[in-house]
Amino acid sequence: VTAMLAGERVYPISVEIDLSNVCNHGCAWCSFNGFRQDNWVSLDGARALTLLDELAAVGVKSITFTGGGEPLVHAQAAEIFQRCADRGMEFGIVTNGRRLEGAVVEVIARHATFVRVSLDAGTTQTHQLLHATAMPEFTRILGNLTRLRETAGDRLTIGASMCIFD
Repeated sequence: VTAMLAGERVYPISVEIDLSNVCNHGCAWCSFNGFRQDNWVSLDGARALTLLDELAAVGVKSITFTGGGEPLVHAQAAEIFQRCADRGMEFGIVTNGRRLEGAVVEVIARHATFVRVSLDAGTTQTHQLLHATAMPEFTRILGNLTRLRETAGDRLTIGASMCIFD
C-alpha cells in the first residue's frame, strides 16, 4: 500500500488463470454453463507460457489454475505447470479430477502446492447426476486422486470440495 501511495507500480502477489472455459462436466450450479456452451475457448498455449514469464518477471509468487472450465482439458497443461515451477512460482489447481492422469500428474506431483477436486458427492450415482457426465466417473476420479497421492507423497495438499444440496 505504501508503494502504491507513493506512485510506484505494484503487481499482484498471486494470480488466478483460467486456461480454458471448456469443461468435460456439466454441473448445474456452474455459473459459466450458459456462456460456455456458446463460447468454448482455451488460452493460447504460447501466450500462456509467455504470460507466466511476464508474471514471474514482475514478482508474482503464485498462480491458481482454475476457471470457467476444467484447466486440465488444456492441451499444454503439463508444459504450462512446468513453466510455473521453472520460473519459481508456486501453483495450485482447482479441477474436477477426471483428467488427473498421464504427464500432468508427474508435474503436479513434483511441483504443485495444492490440488482441490470439486467432488460434490459420496457415491457414483450422485456424482454422475450432479456433474452431468455421460458415463460414471466417480470411481475413476477417486483412483486418480489415489495415484496422485502415491506419486506426490505427503508434500502435496490434496482436498475435495462439496456443494451441499437440500
